[in-house]
This record gives sequence, C-alpha cells and structure tokens, in this order.
Amino acid sequence: MEGSNVQPSSFLFSRILASYRDGGEWQRSFQVLKEMKSSGIRPDRHFYNVIIDTFGKYNCLNHALSTFEQMLSEGIEPDTGMWNTLIDCHCKLGYHIGQRSCLRKCSRKGISRVLRRMIL
Repeated sequence: MEGSNVQPSSFLFSRILASYRDGGEWQRSFQVLKEMKSSGIRPDRHFYNVIIDTFGKYNCLNHALSTFEQMLSEGIEPDTGMWNTLIDCHCKLGYHIGQRSCLRKCSRKGISRVLRRMIL
C-alpha cells in the first residue's frame, strides 16, 4: 500500500483479510488486524464480519466469539448479516445451544425471524 499511494481503509483491510481466508491462511487474520490498528484504521462492522466469518470457516469459535465481544466493546452493533455469520459458526461445529442463544438474542433485538431457517 505504501509504495502505490493507496490509502488504507477498513474496506481494503477487509479485502486483504478475505484473500488470506480464501487462501487458507486464516492465522494471518491477527497480523491484518494488528497492521490495521497500527495504521490508525478502526475496524468497522464489515471488517468484523469478515474476520468472524474467517474464524468460523476454520472452526475457531473461541476466536470468533472473542472478536464479537471486542466488536461490541467498541460500540459496534451487529446487523442481521453478523448474526447470520455467528449462527453459521455455531452450526458448522454442531453447537445447537449456541445457535439457539444467538437466535434468542436476535429476537430480543428485533432482528428478523428469517434467521430461523438456518437452525431448523
């Protein structure tokens, strides 16, 4: 980025992260997040969705959940897509209690019941 005068942004870091995820290099997620923060860029909801999806894809539910908590602590509220990603993370590992917990939280927040189809 430095050599090409490309200004870093949360979107750009999300794309870098997605390319690592798709290439099987999920461990580099931590490096991307560290570089992003050192560049003064704050992760947004989209970035968090990509990193949580990355952890879910590679069965790292603890990392996904701690990242979700970090997102909440930064004042970023999850949207429907984020809840879908979390439910999918639980689903891939067969954690039905976690799926139901996410669904209950969605219901309390007024998120669409469309998510229900992922659990049934």
